[in-house]
Amino acid sequence: MTTNHKTDFSLLFRTVLWLLITLFFYLIVRLEFLAWNWKTWFQHSRCEEILSAFMSGARFDSSSIVWLSSVVLLSSLLPWPFVSLNLKAKVLKSVYLLIHLPFLLLNMLDLEFIHFSGRRITINSYYLLKESQGKLSAVFGSYWFIITVNLLLLFLFYRWIAHDNFQKTRSPVFVFFTNTLTKAEQKLESLFRKWVFRIPISVLLLIVYIILARGGLQPKPLEMAHALSISSDQRITNLALNSSFTTIHSLQQKPLRPLYYFSTPEEYVGLLNANTPGKKVNPWDRRPKNVMLIILESFGLEYTGLDHGKQFSFTPFLDSLKTKSIYFENSFANGRRSIEALPSLLAGVPSLMDEPFLTSPFQSHFLPLIGQELQQKNIPSLFFHGGANGTMYFQEFTQRLGFTQYIGKNEYPNSLDDDDGVWGIWDGPFFNFVVQELNRINTPFFSVLFSLSSHHPFQVPDSLKDKLPTGPLPIHQSIAYTDKMLADFFDEASTSDWFKDTLFIITADHTSKSYYEEYQSPTGSFRVPLLMYFPGASFSHDRALIDTSEPVQHIDVFPSLRDLFDLPPAESCQLARSLFQTGPRKVTLYLDGLQILIDKNQSLINSTDTDLNDPTHPLANSWKASRQYFVNSLLDNHF
Repeated sequence: MTTNHKTDFSLLFRTVLWLLITLFFYLIVRLEFLAWNWKTWFQHSRCEEILSAFMSGARFDSSSIVWLSSVVLLSSLLPWPFVSLNLKAKVLKSVYLLIHLPFLLLNMLDLEFIHFSGRRITINSYYLLKESQGKLSAVFGSYWFIITVNLLLLFLFYRWIAHDNFQKTRSPVFVFFTNTLTKAEQKLESLFRKWVFRIPISVLLLIVYIILARGGLQPKPLEMAHALSISSDQRITNLALNSSFTTIHSLQQKPLRPLYYFSTPEEYVGLLNANTPGKKVNPWDRRPKNVMLIILESFGLEYTGLDHGKQFSFTPFLDSLKTKSIYFENSFANGRRSIEALPSLLAGVPSLMDEPFLTSPFQSHFLPLIGQELQQKNIPSLFFHGGANGTMYFQEFTQRLGFTQYIGKNEYPNSLDDDDGVWGIWDGPFFNFVVQELNRINTPFFSVLFSLSSHHPFQVPDSLKDKLPTGPLPIHQSIAYTDKMLADFFDEASTSDWFKDTLFIITADHTSKSYYEEYQSPTGSFRVPLLMYFPGASFSHDRALIDTSEPVQHIDVFPSLRDLFDLPPAESCQLARSLFQTGPRKVTLYLDGLQILIDKNQSLINSTDTDLNDPTHPLANSWKASRQYFVNSLLDNHF
């Protein structure tokens, strides 16, 4: 092979060769990552997990490499009128090196830098890099060996790309490699000279590049959240990812900056929700053996009769539970999308930034793994959702948390008969299936049921269209359908042995379209039902100690679950407060750049990009404390 690019195909052939060379160097750097961090991170990891990380890592590598090379790859496929092929090749090669050398260096920096942040480098990591300025001599003195090795690798990468001519190399491996490539190039080039093959070959390459860039043929393009399905161990997740991929995907967000409203955490920690004085109480005459969290899709509070004074209610069954339950009158979701509900409810992470936590650069952060902790107590945890497996990253996230089983559309036995044709299995048959599955497992257990049917386009089965009430909004009839199916679910479950020993926590993932003006305000748009129903127990004297008029939020469910299963309090999640803890409470929300802080008597809404409009507001210090805790904890990987 020569470096004289006599034909367009010769250049196309070499761009593919550049991609393969780059992919090889990413593999080398991942091996370095494994070796460098072996003692501190990986020596106790299972071989199959490490192998899985490398196999999945090839997808992340290919995607990031093709994205970074997109300008070069597209330019190589297009004609350059009045420009010689050799000049075109030199320009594209120079651009390719200028792009890939810095990003390869970025991955090399992460061999050690990851210990400072606990995750791969993203756009939000550069404040730490800036703080290391002026310390380069100390860094080189500590890590001179790995720096030297990586400088040599960068030089080799440059040489192999800049001089993509291996004929001068005497190594038998390279000789065989070169001869094979040359023969393949000659055969393909002869076809490429014919226009009848030229266009199809170019189109085929473009299709391959697109597939590689999106990480495969799966419904959604590859995201950082896909790494969650590899392992619940964040170290393995970070091994699978690469710093180019995490940086590219974090560029879409405005980076968070550390906040210094208070000089030290000690100055504001007492203002956080978790640290308000109060005591733990048990509002029933006995403790539940099992806990079932039911998350109802799009069940805004305004669709129910739980809130007084509304003209319509489409949830007669849910309304009927109010007098039998502990019903929190001022409950709020911590997000506006389904993808934001699970981190809040199951890990205590509120959505207080523009991007959902699960698709953000922080998704690989260390979190309390409730499923894993329950496994250590021989308590199974099951997650049920009738949608396609992988939707909203529910499956990946619950696997990361250590859930024993994820049961979705793929596991449902009659998916063809009971599919709604859009999202997955109708709520009715899927709810019945959930009862059957729970009848098969031992108690105690923890289960989560996430409903589906009250999702746009708000369909109901044809057999029930004339039997269910309609309202001024399209969603109303689908809400009525799910409520009726929930009633059938409780009727069926009530005949099971586990039913009376189970506490049901019922809420919604978020609100949806609003009919009433009061629910169209910044705070009203987060109002969802939240109640706890324990059919096999009576209220104790402590029930009166729980002030249900205090505001509560989704993240408060997480420490409540820990209390119910006697798990130790999580050191993180200081914005959350167990529902079983008495005392005044605060709720923290976020909407389009505004952080909202609510207590029983008032609220404070302010932009996160400006100073407080009213520094004398009674909630001013608590607002600043909540914001500083959230942002700095994310950046420090200690939420």
